[in-house]
Amino acid sequence: MRAYREHIQDLSGMRRLLVEHFPVALLVGLGGYGWTGDWLCVPVALSTGWLIDVDHLFDFGYYVFRYYPNVDYRLLNNGGYFKINNKVFVPFHSWELTLLVLVGGAVAGEAVLGLVAAAAHGAHISQDQIHYRVRGFGYFLISRALSHFRLESFCVSS
Repeated sequence: MRAYREHIQDLSGMRRLLVEHFPVALLVGLGGYGWTGDWLCVPVALSTGWLIDVDHLFDFGYYVFRYYPNVDYRLLNNGGYFKINNKVFVPFHSWELTLLVLVGGAVAGEAVLGLVAAAAHGAHISQDQIHYRVRGFGYFLISRALSHFRLESFCVSS
């Protein structure tokens, strides 16, 4: 019975990760579409505001590299690999990237798509900053690099 309960908890965690940022990113994309009539606003917002969580695979890969063949794949569902690694990389989770997307859109002549992408990306990071109790500069890639990506410099409580 205990294994069944743990399996259900893992699934609920996985479902949460799949839908946590989707509604906000979709709203940003639909707002951009309503403002401009450009349907590309929706996939752009979903890719920068929802799918950026793919970068967790980088951190999980670091865990696999260090502990193979003794890898617990259940940790992918609950983020336990962060604590084991004692590091947080998540390279797509950075305010520098939000700014880069905004400026890049303007330079490329797609200011509205850049704004939509940056708004969705910024909303994702803001949600995570509040929900996961990340330190003030935790989502600045430069700050994480200067602290050698240590977990304790990223989270308020590890």
